[in-house]
Amino acid sequence: MTTVTIPAWNPQGVLPPIDVLNPTDAKRSPYRVLLTDLVVRFATSPERRQILRGWLDYRARISKTLSGRSHEHRPTQFPAGRARNR
Repeated sequence: MTTVTIPAWNPQGVLPPIDVLNPTDAKRSPYRVLLTDLVVRFATSPERRQILRGWLDYRARISKTLSGRSHEHRPTQFPAGRARNR
């Protein structure tokens, strides 16, 4: 899989759907990025980490459902001493 760097926010405060300097390039939304790059870029506060954990748990459940595996789910591990809000 070829991945790209997550682009910077545009003036409207969103990730740009295309590179305005090279609009016909294949590097466009949806961007194929490594999960580690996503975490480094966006898990910048406790609130964002909680959102990211929820998203990763959601993706894990979808993956298990689509693959026909057991519906048993183990949530993303949280650091010791931190309550999980649900």
